[in-house]
Amino acid sequence: MRQVLVMMLLGAIAQPAAASQPEQPRFELGAAGGVLVVFDEVFSWGSRLSVNVTERAGIDVMGDVVILNEGSARHRGIYGIQYRQTIREGSPDRSAIFLTGGIAGVFEYERMPERREQRSDGSVVVYRGYSRTEMNSPAAFSVGVGMQRVFARYVALRAETQMIVGARIGYGVIRGALGISVPIGGHYAAHPQ
Repeated sequence: MRQVLVMMLLGAIAQPAAASQPEQPRFELGAAGGVLVVFDEVFSWGSRLSVNVTERAGIDVMGDVVILNEGSARHRGIYGIQYRQTIREGSPDRSAIFLTGGIAGVFEYERMPERREQRSDGSVVVYRGYSRTEMNSPAAFSVGVGMQRVFARYVALRAETQMIVGARIGYGVIRGALGISVPIGGHYAAHPQ
């Protein structure tokens, strides 16, 4: 009986201390623009869904689309799943720093509208529109480093860079991104006052 009372008291005392710890939201959505040195193009944009498994570890699912020439019907990019480990906690005065490691693959989407050509004899040839999607299985590995700086309860700045190595996407692809993160169903605990 004494042990039960001691455990209840210790639990009640420990609870306020646990509540004062910084709290990560379980889910975050992010959008970023940046540099993706692959496919002979440079600029990219993408989105990210993060699942924070613990206060210091999480899983990121992301995709970056390379910005091709205006009017192009083809979209190419890289998708990835990565593990994220915080190595320095953030505070109101400094950014959190994290390391990443994961797998990546390549996707391509092309949409061609219907087009018509008139022949010299007056007849019209109709070329049917089509769309084509190709997604390779993840056959590349990525490692990287990044930072996240909370600016308000519902907005954080995130910058990261990765080195992606694999046969299907070329060797030594560099990815750099700068964007924002927004918590889903919660808020960031540490923010400037």
